[in-house]
Formats: sequence, structure tokens, C-alpha cells
Amino acid sequence: LKLFTALNCVQCHTQGFNNETPLAPDLRKANKRLRPTWIKKWITNPQVIMPGTTMPSFFGDDGKSPIEPGYFGGDAEKQINALTKYVIELGQ
Repeated sequence: LKLFTALNCVQCHTQGFNNETPLAPDLRKANKRLRPTWIKKWITNPQVIMPGTTMPSFFGDDGKSPIEPGYFGGDAEKQINALTKYVIELGQ
């Protein structure tokens, strides 16, 4: 949750978090609509899946350079796994 907050995911994924107009999909529905492996790929580098998307690449073009190095010892893989797990758990 701390990493999710640090990356300010709710700025765009607002449903269920605040009353602002959503700019991105409702993450509470992700566990019913998406596979964890796809979520992980998307979080790692959304530009590879959908060039031009407004979703930021939080882990650089290589998917290994986190912009928030203070979480999970700066290990991008651990951060991506934690975010994937959190998104899946939101809808449960």
C-alpha cells in the first residue's frame, strides 16, 4: 500500500478511492478481468503493451529501474510483484 500511495496510483485510478473523475480503469475490477501475469507485464512497462498510453513507466524502459528506490530495497521485481498482488487483492 505504501508503494501504491507513493506512486500516486489513485491520481488516475480514482474509483473506490475518491470522488474525482476517473482517468484510468477501476482497479477493483482487475482481479476479475485480468490475469496476474498480464498485470505484472503492464506495471513493468505499459508502453511496450500500449505505446502512447498515459500510464507512466515507473520502472524505466528496461523494467528494472524503479523511480521509488526506497521500497523493497530498490528491487524493481519485488516492487512489481507487490503492486501486482495489491491490485489483485483490491477486488476481493
